[in-house]
Amino acid sequence: MIDNFKLEKMRYQNNSFSYMFGFLALILSLLAAFIGLNSIAPRAFTIFKVLYNIAILLVSFLAMEKAKRYSKAYSIVLIVLGAICLLRIIYGPIVLIKYGSIQQAIVDGTYTGDVTLEMCGNYLDKICRVNQTVDPSGNFVYSWISDGWLPHSPVFRGITMLVLLLGAGASFIAAGVVGYIKSTRLSKYLDSLKQEG
Repeated sequence: MIDNFKLEKMRYQNNSFSYMFGFLALILSLLAAFIGLNSIAPRAFTIFKVLYNIAILLVSFLAMEKAKRYSKAYSIVLIVLGAICLLRIIYGPIVLIKYGSIQQAIVDGTYTGDVTLEMCGNYLDKICRVNQTVDPSGNFVYSWISDGWLPHSPVFRGITMLVLLLGAGASFIAAGVVGYIKSTRLSKYLDSLKQEG
């Protein structure tokens, strides 16, 4: 009886959990996108990144609104958006952490590989690059080229982006799973009412 009361209540109340977690995921995803676009060197691929971030924004707003009204299909869309956020970890944060670590090792004098600061600069935006000059005594002097709205360490930016994308993916998936479970329960309840009536 209590369960039926809760289900009856769901008919008139929105699924605020899915909406709020979807909104949280959207904010985290956009913050990660801004960090990525401000940290990784622009290339031809950048326009694709801008466009899929806009698509994620638009689709997530639509899915959040529909999941708020107990839509199974759009709850699945939220889960897919979560998976996309988790897949985005493969490129952005990994590039920042990899080339940022190499760049820092070069500055510290502990790097023994083939990658140069110039090669790191091909992947890191100017905010994250180190400038190498030679002082009068012949020693290398390193300085950051410019400052930005985040610490200029590419490793810090990569880890921040990684955490934001993990949070966005988990929030989208949680919103979708809860939305799907609630919409399935409500759908079964409404079907049982139709059979009784």
